[in-house]
Amino acid sequence: MGNILIIGSGFAGATAGALLQKHGETVTLIESSVEWGGSAGKFQRRKYRFPVGATLGMGWEPGGIHDRIHTYLGSRPAYTRQQYAMTLSSQGETLYYYEEREAFLQEWDRLFPHAAGRIRRFFRDVWSRAALLRPLMKQFPSIPPASASAAGSLLKGFRPGQLKLVPELMKTMDLLITRHQLQNESRFLQLLDHILLDSMQTTHDKCSLLFGCTALDIYHRGTFYVHGGLYKVIENLLEHITSEGGTCIRARKITRIRRGVNARYEAVEHRGRVHEADTIIINNSHHRAAELFPENLQHKVALPEKKKEWGAFVIYAAVEAGAVTSMPLFHQLYLSEEADHFFVSKSMENDELRAPGGFVTITMSTHIDLNRWKTKKEYDSQKQLLTEQVLQRLEEQYPGFRDSIVHLENGGPAAWKRYINRSGVGGYPQFPSNTLWHAPDVTTGLKGVYVCGDTVFPGAGSIGAASSGVLAARAAAGERIL
Repeated sequence: MGNILIIGSGFAGATAGALLQKHGETVTLIESSVEWGGSAGKFQRRKYRFPVGATLGMGWEPGGIHDRIHTYLGSRPAYTRQQYAMTLSSQGETLYYYEEREAFLQEWDRLFPHAAGRIRRFFRDVWSRAALLRPLMKQFPSIPPASASAAGSLLKGFRPGQLKLVPELMKTMDLLITRHQLQNESRFLQLLDHILLDSMQTTHDKCSLLFGCTALDIYHRGTFYVHGGLYKVIENLLEHITSEGGTCIRARKITRIRRGVNARYEAVEHRGRVHEADTIIINNSHHRAAELFPENLQHKVALPEKKKEWGAFVIYAAVEAGAVTSMPLFHQLYLSEEADHFFVSKSMENDELRAPGGFVTITMSTHIDLNRWKTKKEYDSQKQLLTEQVLQRLEEQYPGFRDSIVHLENGGPAAWKRYINRSGVGGYPQFPSNTLWHAPDVTTGLKGVYVCGDTVFPGAGSIGAASSGVLAARAAAGERIL
């Protein structure tokens, strides 16, 4: 196959690189940032270490996606399984998103006793669809299959019962909401939408039914606190590349890719160094990948239509641990019943990879509409407003929170652009028109060029991005890996 060059060290790129190097290929991975991991990376401020993005771990249960990848590779980072994925609040009430399904349903019974039966039937319908899809998703399917190997994976995951889902391929979650007469349960829908926004980047009325069912089910298969943060997973993957003879380079930005002389392609760094490769995997969107190529080749990589992406605004705080002992490790924070919500993740008090004894670090993130952050005036106003609202809300929930802060900073689209070379993060909203055969594939119109990441099938999150890395590795190798 010749040399393989991977551009970007997010979950997708790092996964593809580790699998290919394990498979016997020669991999060079290049990261433009001084830190590995992209939005799964970290940064340091004095003695405090902050994960760049969200920190909830999934897919580590036996047979889960990350479990399978790291079992194949032979090592894994340290993590602790959680009793519940997160907490959510509504009008002064707290709902615990338990892994155990009956305990989870009892939480909804408690909050919505008048609708308990309907809500139970709704979730059982959700889980039954996810169960039908599970054998398929275990095969890391590529839809539509682009090779005989990919078709084989699809067939291996096929079950006759899945045929009854065919009429629902282009439906939204609204189908089940209406079927169970929940369309007028505004508080229930609000909580459901905040869960879906974090995982599917859209609300129930627009979310793909089958992908939404899978997302709501996966919390019950196991949620995990990864010690240090998700960047420890990235470091583990990169160690597999280098320990098997591959190369990982950071603080080197690839600015253009051209046809090669001795190899199929030449990738040129910002400092002029040239990397020759017959295969290139780009951990970014198709449109951003296309910008690296000469103008006459860009149409072979870019999608016909540019898809809308969310942005992210994140607040990072280091605080005295005693002020937030009652704060869950993961929870949804609502600024008001109608306004923005933040996903808040706190480090374990004994996790000294994040903070020294007596302190914890907290990451608070929300989706934002990039159109509202275009001018400097809008940008500064939004940053100040959201930061103040979040701090005020946390002060109300945890009196003394403000006084316990020893470090505070925030980051919006400009920071993301500077740090990971993209202001849009988190992938595309999972509308029916963005999923399955409508989703961007890892392949491009250029031989030996592949794209992976949260904008590529199957979608966002560490599980989705890692899955696209598996698909890219298989496509590059021309055979089934894992």
